[in-house]
Parts: sequence; structure tokens; C-alpha cells
Amino acid sequence: MRDIKEILLDEDNLEKILEHYGYENIHKTNKEIRCARGDDSNPTSIRIKLNDNLTSQDFARNISGDIFTLIMSHKNLEFKEVIQEIKSILGLSLSYKKKTKSAFSTLFGRIKNQKTMDMNVEIYPEEILDKYENVWNKRFLDDNISIQTQIKFNIGYCNNTNRITIPWRNINGEIVGVMGRDNTDLAEGFKYLPLITFPKSMSLYGYSENYINLLNANKIYIFESEKSVLQAHTMGYYSCLALGGNALSDYQIKNILKLNPKEIILGFDEGLDYEIIQQRINSIKGYLVLRECKIGIIHDINNKYIEKGSKCSPTDMGKEVFKKLIQECIYYK
Repeated sequence: MRDIKEILLDEDNLEKILEHYGYENIHKTNKEIRCARGDDSNPTSIRIKLNDNLTSQDFARNISGDIFTLIMSHKNLEFKEVIQEIKSILGLSLSYKKKTKSAFSTLFGRIKNQKTMDMNVEIYPEEILDKYENVWNKRFLDDNISIQTQIKFNIGYCNNTNRITIPWRNINGEIVGVMGRDNTDLAEGFKYLPLITFPKSMSLYGYSENYINLLNANKIYIFESEKSVLQAHTMGYYSCLALGGNALSDYQIKNILKLNPKEIILGFDEGLDYEIIQQRINSIKGYLVLRECKIGIIHDINNKYIEKGSKCSPTDMGKEVFKKLIQECIYYK
């Protein structure tokens, strides 16, 4: 899966995109592109550096980020909308999976070697969600996930399996899978199952939806579950991602660091063995050569806010407890 930014650096692709979105006075040098919006008095008020991150600044409006957040801010668009439009303009095709296996038949299937995953991640059209009911869910609402957040993250419902649907997207905002949360109170069985299977190690939940707040963030919070990202979003914390478990792949680390955060805060569920947490910290540190990024963990050492043995995430107890946790219980490593 080639990064969209790499493609934009090819030939005159970036100029095509800028022209499409109405930017004027486009002038390219070896290191940057200068341009402006139609109502700008300064024809060079916008700068896009021709680096791997396409670092962008609008000096007239005090906007900084990358080419995506620049367009998102100017045109009031979502990340996935910008990516889809860019792919359409440049004639980039998606590879759609024609047939999906049952979540139940593949649950215990063999996991592919991580080295080959990058080539094998399937991408689906937005229409794949049409087979699910586009409704918000009371169970999530009762679990401190607002209707507005559910709508933003395309939460829906699968009537065939009686599961709440949670779409997962890749770093380009494209659908790669759907998780289903059981909508009953049964004590047995799996609460979460994939309705469209995918390798979570090749994705980060919330990356697309929260992108404009993640890029160059002071702190990025990394949780285990999608629910934590949704709860945090409802609370007003938007620089959050989920791994879909406590494993942390090289691919995920690289793409977290591409966001250029000042700090990465790991918020694993209560009770996770400290050796595992330290392994995750060491994995991140392995990529921090010649760059500064603090790594912290949310750890309620004395179980002041999260009951011992509860397996709760840092967001499960509500906004006030989460605020206390990030004020009092972050330890830097």
C-alpha cells in the first residue's frame, strides 16, 4: 500500500490537486510550492514543502499541518473526503474484495506473517457499509459515546448478527474492515468479532477521523479498544488512536511517529502485565533515533480511580476520572 503523499510528490500530481481545489499563483521550486487562495493579497501566502510529510503553512490564516489538513481547513472537508477526491483526480484505483468470509469461520484462522500483510490488506468502497443499518446505538450512548460521535465514526448496526458495526480505516481513510460488537447482555461468547476480517496490525483506529487533531499533536493517546477512542472523542479529546488490542506493530509505530507528536501516552486496560507495557515502550523507543518524543503511560498505581481487576480502560469511568488520570497518573519512561 503506497502512501498517498509519495504519489503526490511524483511529477506534477501536487499541482493538479492544488488547481482542482482552486489555489492560484502556483509556483514550484526544488524544495517547495508557493501558492495562494483567490482572495489573498499575497500570492505566496501558502507554502507546501516538498518533503515526505508535505508540511504546509498558510501564513495569512495561521494554519499549519500538511497538505491534507490544509485542504480540510480551507474547504471544510473530512480527511477521507480529501483522500477520495485526490484518488479520483489522479486516477488511483482501489482493490475491492469481491467475497468476504464469515467472521465466525475465520476467527481461528491462521494469522498471516506480518511481513506480507502490507500487500494483502483489502480495501473496500464506502458502499460496503450500505448493508448495515445507518443508526446510532443506545448501548453505546449509555456507555458514554454520544450520538454525534457515533455518526462521525459511521457506527451502524448489522441486523443479521445483532451486532453494532464499527468500521476500521487505513491511514488513507479507506475502509479495510468492520468489527461487530454484540448487542446483548450475554455473559458467554465474544463481545467483539470481525464482520469483515482484516489485520489490525496494519491499521490504527481513529487515524482518519481524528487526523486533523493528531498531526503535530502535543499528546497522542494510544488505547486498546475502539470504544476508548469513541468515549474520548465524546469527552472532547480528539488526538486518540486505538490498536484493537495490546499488541503494537512496527507499522503502527511508524505511522504514529509520522504524525510528529511531542508525546505518546499509552493507555492500556487495567491489569495488563507491566512486562508487556515495557515491551511496547521499548518498541517505540527503537524508532526514536535522532528525534525527540516523550513516552508516557497512564498507570493508576494505587487503583485510586480504576478498580483492581476491573480490566477497565482509562476512559471507561467517564470524563472526570479520565481528567484525573491524565493529570495525576501519567508516568514518563
